[in-house]
Formats: sequence, C-alpha cells, structure tokens
Amino acid sequence: MAEFVKILVRLTPEQYAWLRQHCFDERISQAEVVRRGLELYRQRIDVAGEKKKKG
Repeated sequence: MAEFVKILVRLTPEQYAWLRQHCFDERISQAEVVRRGLELYRQRIDVAGEKKKKG
C-alpha cells in the first residue's frame, strides 16, 4: 500500500462544493481527486517544459 503525507489545502467555497458533489456522485475520495489533478498538472508542466527546451 502506498504511503501518504497529510497536507492542508485551502479551497474557495465554490471549489469545495464542487469537489464534495463530484466525489459523492463518482464515489471517489476527495484526496484521490486532488492526487489525480496534481498528476495532470505535472504532465502539463512537463510537456510545456519540453516545448520550451526545444524552442
């Protein structure tokens, strides 16, 4: 099993409401949505970084 680190994340009320509803509807934890979002962000940054290196 993976090891996790606890963090404090501040969201706007609108972001929190969306996150709660999405997680309820999809039967997924809020932490999992944040982890997936972080991975997508990292992939986007990596792609942008590769474009900068080539350009």
